[in-house]
Amino acid sequence: MCWRAGPQHGSSKQPSEGSVRVGAPSLFAAPAGLLPSDLLHYSEGVDEETFRQRVLELVARIPPGRVVTYGQLALLAGKPGAARQAGFVLHSLAGHRTLPWQRVINAQGRVSTHKLGFGDLQERLLEAEGVLFGASGRCDLKRLQWWPDEEASGPPAELF
Repeated sequence: MCWRAGPQHGSSKQPSEGSVRVGAPSLFAAPAGLLPSDLLHYSEGVDEETFRQRVLELVARIPPGRVVTYGQLALLAGKPGAARQAGFVLHSLAGHRTLPWQRVINAQGRVSTHKLGFGDLQERLLEAEGVLFGASGRCDLKRLQWWPDEEASGPPAELF
């Protein structure tokens, strides 16, 4: 089942045609029997600590050379539309060296951390893993974006 994320809260932007991957792996591995109409109810039960733990567990699973977006991370952690909150979780990891924080980028395929002072570092770390950025500063999300169900085992049960 492929769930499509609508515009973010408070945004009048509609997703661009290329932003939804038709035939792509599930955007959200929901519990068995959960319907798309139940998504808002399901995500309402995700408290901040649970969301934080899910985000960290997902980031730990991103393989080298692959990326996820902040919005995708929020959706997979059970809070669609909470891209900024996912970013805040990652920002709280300042100095943490074991989680691959550099593998989380924005929905345009760009690094968003230049204004925080470590965008060049993030780009270098990703380039060392084989993630290349074009002249526009974008990477190829269609090719490099990672989805948890690409792994044979799927998402860990403790996430959902």
